[in-house]
Amino acid sequence: MFRFAAAARFAGFAALVLLTSTACAATGGVRVEGRAADVAPTTSANSSGGTPAVSMDAVKVLRDDAGVNQDIKDQLTPCFDGRYGVDIQYGDLTGDDVPEALVNVTSCVAAERTSKPGASIDLESRLGGFVYQWRDNNRWERIFAVQERGSSVQAYDLPALLVLRMVYRPGDRSCCPTGDEVDTYKWNGTALVGSGTR
Repeated sequence: MFRFAAAARFAGFAALVLLTSTACAATGGVRVEGRAADVAPTTSANSSGGTPAVSMDAVKVLRDDAGVNQDIKDQLTPCFDGRYGVDIQYGDLTGDDVPEALVNVTSCVAAERTSKPGASIDLESRLGGFVYQWRDNNRWERIFAVQERGSSVQAYDLPALLVLRMVYRPGDRSCCPTGDEVDTYKWNGTALVGSGTR
């Protein structure tokens, strides 16, 4: 188990490993106003050293996905400056050289707070995390989801997927969990399956 400070460091490490495309929810990366185009992967290389560039309209994909909880869909409204509380990262989790899209949804309050330089998102502001894979039929398909407040997905240790969750300890108030844990998931050829807790 890690303390919240450790979880924050994980987010920082992830930013060094992945090309991050951000819609107002995280510092750094590419800022996206409104809705980005939902396009297929391309073969152009990015600054991280040859990984195919991929982009998605995460808000549209989440809204159209029948498996996404309505509570999360209700949060997909423009925040300040017309941006959304959605953070997108790309990383190859399946070993096919085509990056998956890791999408985290945060509250608008967190999105506004983290628009300031040097700010970070605490786990309590995370609403859920999703992993989507680009399919041959030119659409994004969800291959993993964690839909609970305080959870997020990261790819700090590619090709492993890291899932951060808040942990309530005995005596914690409902507003204030004092711990968090990191679960590891790996691709087994057909799905991302749990392989342990760090």
